[in-house]
This record gives sequence, structure tokens and C-alpha cells, in this order.
Amino acid sequence: MTVKKTPPLDLSDEKILTVMKCRPAGIMTYVIRNILDMEHGYRGLKTSAVLTRLKRMESQGRVERVSSQYSVQICWRQSDGASFLHKEWGVSVAGYGEERLVAISRGRALSDAWHSPAFAGMSFGDFLKRAKCKQAESGSPFGASIIVDGKPAFFVGADNAHVRFAYPGSVNISSAHPYEVFPIDLRPAAYRHEETAP
Repeated sequence: MTVKKTPPLDLSDEKILTVMKCRPAGIMTYVIRNILDMEHGYRGLKTSAVLTRLKRMESQGRVERVSSQYSVQICWRQSDGASFLHKEWGVSVAGYGEERLVAISRGRALSDAWHSPAFAGMSFGDFLKRAKCKQAESGSPFGASIIVDGKPAFFVGADNAHVRFAYPGSVNISSAHPYEVFPIDLRPAAYRHEETAP
């Protein structure tokens, strides 16, 4: 009689990150799973369980995808904390038109769009049946390096009174007073007269 071995119950993000350190340039999902199985005692661990944790860490800015020779399998590396995580997305919903959103992933963009008051009476499932979402082409200065209150950040957008930005590795988008932002040409036009360097 064969006794089925089950993986330990203490699989954590930190354990996966420890495995990833052995290949800092990039490591495939299935390779992480194999190392955990063969070298760390996680017998019977499913690749899907590892992938779920990696995607969660991706949304937190702790890991990122890197290009590889494979078209389907995903290669990962630890984020150095200096990357700009956000992308622009075009979300269109039948009967409602299209909206351009900034989010770290397609799923987050769809979720943000669904939370619009226009869809208050629609379930998320019904919304997904009618919605289409694809990454939009982002032109300059989106993602440009800026300084906010003396700290490095990335430019997201601006209106007449605020500059939207994200810190390196952060999933959050914040707003700053224009006078806190350098270079001055990325401030709203009315605030570009201040020429004091940070």
C-alpha cells in the first residue's frame, strides 16, 4: 500500500523567495515547485499552488515576470523594489463606452472599472461577460522618473491641482502638491514657475 505524501502546511511567500535566490536572473514556476518538492520536503506540492502565491506577490510588487524562451510558462525574479508596476488599460463595456485606467494588472483594472457607480446594480460576473480589457499604449511622460518631496517616484498623471505618482515597487497611486514635484515641466502649467531644485 502506497502512502500518499502531502506537502507541509507551512508553505510561505518567504520560502518561495528563498528558493528564487538561487537563480536571481529568473526562475520558472515549475522549477520553484520542483526545488520545494525535492529539497525542502514539500512532497506532492502542486505547481498551481506556487503560481497562486507568485501572482499574489506580483500584485504586492515583491516579484516580477521576466521574458524567457517559453511562450506559455512564466519566468519570475524578485523585484529590486525600483520598478514601476503600473500600466494603462483600456476597459470597454458594451453599452457604456470605454474608459482608460491605471492599474498593476488586467484583473485590477477590471475590478476598478466595475466599482464605478455606473455598474452599481450589476454583479461582477455579469460585468465580466460584457467587459473587454487590454493594455493600452502608454506614451511619455507616463512612468517617467520624478522626484516627489525629495524622494524618487514615477509619474502617473496630473490635473490642474495635483500630480499623481507611484513610489518604486509600490502598488498604490498617490497625489502630491505640484510644488513637491520635480522636474517642473511635469507639473500642471500654473505651477511651472518655481525653479528651486530639490
